[in-house]
Amino acid sequence: MPPEGQTCGQYLREFVATAGGYVADANAMGTCEYCPVRTADAFLVDKFNIFYTQRWRDFNFLWCYIAFNVSRLAGD
Repeated sequence: MPPEGQTCGQYLREFVATAGGYVADANAMGTCEYCPVRTADAFLVDKFNIFYTQRWRDFNFLWCYIAFNVSRLAGD
């Protein structure tokens, strides 16, 4: 909870500027809701090294993987 007389946005402004993320309701004066990841892109890049700009390339890799596995099953 922010100090009396401050909103969550005011209270967490410097922290968010340094750490990233966002405050769900910057005008709240009760419980502050903070999310450390502003976008899904940031999460995917940090955790899995997946980039949105490579989505079609990765989609094609997925279909190649499926086709390869189906062809192996058909050969058995």
